[in-house]
Amino acid sequence: MMDVFVQMPGASAKEVEERVTIPMEKKLMEIPGVEYVYSISSPGLGFAIVRFKVGEDEEKSIVKLYNKMYANFDLIPPAPRHPSSSPAPSTTCRSLR
Repeated sequence: MMDVFVQMPGASAKEVEERVTIPMEKKLMEIPGVEYVYSISSPGLGFAIVRFKVGEDEEKSIVKLYNKMYANFDLIPPAPRHPSSSPAPSTTCRSLR
């Protein structure tokens, strides 16, 4: 699993959901090997947990996620800051920033 955070300072939870979280969910679900995407929108922050299918190579999955996020960064509004992602706490301690 990977956690993805996108900050959008000053935005309401509804605005984050519409402008960041929903488009991000759709793009994350396009990644081969993704089983589920769970997300939360709060004021100023969009958060998603990406769960990969059992047996997916962890390092390759991290690279696929990183590539998908940065290849599509131009699709979200300019106000959000660059996304950051990291393995969920139950996995290794590598992170992408």
